[in-house]
Amino acid sequence: MLDQTFSAKNLRRLCSISEAIESGLGGKAEDQLAALEEIANDINIEGFECAKLKCFKGNEKLVCKAANKIDQSAIKKDSSNLKKIFRVSHSDRQTLVSQIRALIEEKSPFKLGAVDVSLHRQP
Repeated sequence: MLDQTFSAKNLRRLCSISEAIESGLGGKAEDQLAALEEIANDINIEGFECAKLKCFKGNEKLVCKAANKIDQSAIKKDSSNLKKIFRVSHSDRQTLVSQIRALIEEKSPFKLGAVDVSLHRQP
């Protein structure tokens, strides 16, 4: 059965060791679980909303990231839940970029959210 809860244990499953260290969660499993427990508590507060994305220019392209590790964790878990429930997979990067551009060029208002979509090349 799919566990959709935002618990420290579930958030840890979605976080690689390098991401945990980079996000300041610590290198040891117990340190990570303690930090993720605090994040899970923040996410589970009634009325929780993600902050606006941080956007900046990287390699002459617009890059948007979650504003903080709490938002990043919530977005990752939401993405994981949606993938498992609807059995969807991501399109290739070029298709995603062209679809996002088409949406942005439309005149009607919209909200756009994405997880792990980067519009710049990794060195």
